[in-house]
Amino acid sequence: MTREEWLNVGSKWKTSSSKLHVLFPALDAIMGDVANKRILDAGCGDGVFVQRSREKGAKAKGVDLSPDSIQACKKRDSSGDYEAMDVTTMSLKETFDYVLSLFVLLSFEKKEIDFKSYQKHGISS
Repeated sequence: MTREEWLNVGSKWKTSSSKLHVLFPALDAIMGDVANKRILDAGCGDGVFVQRSREKGAKAKGVDLSPDSIQACKKRDSSGDYEAMDVTTMSLKETFDYVLSLFVLLSFEKKEIDFKSYQKHGISS
């Protein structure tokens, strides 16, 4: 999808059964216990991963290009931390233990991806 198409997805984005039955168990296995971890979901879409991470004790933040998606996230999850911004140029004050960007990078041309915007928000080991 193009950038413009993602902007128009907004609240139409729905949680798929593949997220619930395939992706979430895989992320649980990779990330383990996320209690007290700081997680950034860059390209959060419907915000379900942010909400789920918070329910598991994480401090999670979701950012997405689409203001409509962010508005829908805030409506569904009023205590969540969501912000509309472009993940290729995001600038946040926080750092995170995990930075996820599920299915987002597939949408960009190679020249648009600047991993430095992702790296500066992660904790170096």
